[in-house]
Formats: sequence, structure tokens, C-alpha cells
Amino acid sequence: LMMVLTTVHALGRYLFGLPVPGLVELSSYMMVTMIFLTAPYTALVKGHIGIGVIVDSLSGRTQAIIDVFVYLICLVLSVIFAWQTFIRGFYIMQEKQVSTILSIPNAPFIFIVAIGWSMFSLAMLIHVVDSISRTVKK
Repeated sequence: LMMVLTTVHALGRYLFGLPVPGLVELSSYMMVTMIFLTAPYTALVKGHIGIGVIVDSLSGRTQAIIDVFVYLICLVLSVIFAWQTFIRGFYIMQEKQVSTILSIPNAPFIFIVAIGWSMFSLAMLIHVVDSISRTVKK
């Protein structure tokens, strides 16, 4: 949908002098939705890029112990981000802030970000538990 809108915008702007009003706003909202609702899944299936030059040479148990600490840090940070984003969302909702051109309410998209951070936190919690169980088993 973003590609279609951008193509229509470019064609309309250069051929007819009629760009799509608010395209930047629409694209931004679509990107926020796409990123924050898919990043937790990517984290859950460990689809993010990881470089383990040193860690890969360590024993399985040592790797699991390192994973516990890394996932715990990620869990704490993502919980803080989710909490603060929910607070910001309620503030923006109370202030009734809207986008500049299309007057789209901003609060729903801030809450999408907060939900995304919450789901990411859940993925990190799952990885912490899994890493602890791998540490105990090995």
C-alpha cells in the first residue's frame, strides 16, 4: 500500500502537478504500524542479525548464561519503553494531538508503539526463561 501511494504521489506530482496530500503522514503511520507489530515476532523467532565471533566459540552453557544476561537487559529496557510509551499515549490522547495535514489522531499510533514494546517484552521474557532452562540443563 505504501508503494502504491508513493507511486501515485510521484506520478501525480510530476505528470499532473497533483501530489497526494499528507503522503508523508500516511507513510509514517503505516511504517510505525508495520515495524512495531512485526518486530516482536522477529525477536521471538530470533530473526534479528546477531554477530557471535567470540560467543560462538564458548561452550553451550556459557552461551546460555550470556544469553540470560543479554535478554534480561533487553527485557528491562523494553518494559521501560512500553511503560513510558503508554504514559505518552495517554498524554497525547488527553491533549487530542492530531497530524498536521490530515488531522489524523496521533494517540492510536502511539498506543501501537506501546503494544509493540509490550509484545517485544513478552518475547524477551520467553527468551530469558528458555536461556535459564538451557543453563540449568547443560
